[in-house]
Amino acid sequence: MNFKSSKGLTIAELVISLAILVVLGLVSSLYLINVRRNRALYADAYAILAVLRDAQQRAITQDSIVPDEHWGVHFYSTSTTTPFYELFTSPKGIGYPGQQYSRLILKSWVTFCNPTYGLAKDLHFENITGLPTDKSGLANETYVNVKLKDNPREYVEIRIDKQGSIVFTDRQDC
Repeated sequence: MNFKSSKGLTIAELVISLAILVVLGLVSSLYLINVRRNRALYADAYAILAVLRDAQQRAITQDSIVPDEHWGVHFYSTSTTTPFYELFTSPKGIGYPGQQYSRLILKSWVTFCNPTYGLAKDLHFENITGLPTDKSGLANETYVNVKLKDNPREYVEIRIDKQGSIVFTDRQDC
């Protein structure tokens, strides 16, 4: 038998191998970008959850410099600046702005879908009980939704029920 000795790869084999590597690299990078954005969404959701629980705990312990002030979290969604939320205190019935304690900004590819663009939302907690209230002092169930800017169908809902439980769940179609 006559076998031809081969000591390397042909140009066609190299081009095909390189093309396969490029396709695999693109698919991998797109997947990793999506994973990174989803992690940012959940990181912001957990941070909001922590600030809400902090405000609730401060209301329960009446951790305030001024008597009869209530703790709350202010959410602001705007198309001109990066959406933010902040922890604050204010006299009962007054609402935001009171004394602001910390302002936290959402990551650049995360935004609110509730409150919607241009609107603000205040969540107040009643002293001693930690129940969510509106400006009139009535117990009120409420929620905040956080989504990815480039994928509005997937979002996280942070809900505060009338009993004061604060939880978040995955949702579709914001």
